[in-house]
Amino acid sequence: MIGQVAPMTKWEEERIGNATASGITPLFEEATRPMTEEEKKNRPKKDNGKGGLIFENAGTTIIDHNLWTVGAWTYIDEKIAELTTNTFRKVENFSTDYGSQQEPLAISMLKVTYPNLTYYGKETQEFFRYSDFSGGSPDWAEFSLKLIGEIKCPENPANHIKYCRILTGDQLRKEKKEHWHQVQFNMLCVAKNMGWNYMETNGLFVSFCDLINFPFKKLHTIEILPNPRFEERAKFIINKYEKELSSQLKFLRQ
Repeated sequence: MIGQVAPMTKWEEERIGNATASGITPLFEEATRPMTEEEKKNRPKKDNGKGGLIFENAGTTIIDHNLWTVGAWTYIDEKIAELTTNTFRKVENFSTDYGSQQEPLAISMLKVTYPNLTYYGKETQEFFRYSDFSGGSPDWAEFSLKLIGEIKCPENPANHIKYCRILTGDQLRKEKKEHWHQVQFNMLCVAKNMGWNYMETNGLFVSFCDLINFPFKKLHTIEILPNPRFEERAKFIINKYEKELSSQLKFLRQ
């Protein structure tokens, strides 16, 4: 089922119009535009080995952090739609239902290592606000360790096997950047709410598949370290997003 529905819980209400950890990746995409003639002339040059100079980069486009990509605009429009209708787009299918059903099993395995973790399941979801219109909802946290967790329970075991080949946070960032962004932004959100230094937090990305038989790995974990560049970029991105949201809502008023 896919459609617009009204929020039924406090958690759903809190997320209306907000940039959330689970969907924030499009806002981090870098938009480009054609260079002006002046910018083309000022491109760095290097020796061509023949006593002359050539441009280091032959390209004629440039990254412009004041612009949004098409994907970012799609996400922003979805959030504007939420604020102007007080509804949100809900997607239910076999994969999402399966993942929700499997999460408690993954948590039971994680509790062997982290017995004091707090699980934010379907009935206990919590929104950790980062700003007026942004926040995150981690799947679990172990507060004494400043550890923030995200769980994926793929119904297709082939996808779990792919996750098992990802061994580091840097590799996750390259291959599944949306998951890396999700964990990082949840770390930022929880750190802000708890009064922690984000650089002292850690994240754990977890893939769990109960279909995998012993002695093979049902549960795979990937450590995510805090990233100062992400922290800096997130502040800029969220500020830019909230200004855009305000501008668009003002434009849409009669």
